[in-house]
Amino acid sequence: MIEVEIVWQSVSSVVIHDQQYYFIMKDDSRIVLNNYAGRKMLDYYLKWQERGY
Repeated sequence: MIEVEIVWQSVSSVVIHDQQYYFIMKDDSRIVLNNYAGRKMLDYYLKWQERGY
C-alpha cells in the first residue's frame, strides 16, 4: 500500500484523451493506461484524495 500512496503523491494531473488515461507526474513523466484500467486507477486516485492525504 505504501508504494501506491507514493505514486498518488507524485501525480500532478490526470488527462483523459482518446479513451486513454494519462497520469501526469510531477517530474513530467507519465503513466498511460487504456480505458478500463485507467478508469479503475482514476477511481482509486479519487478515493485516495477524498481521504485527505
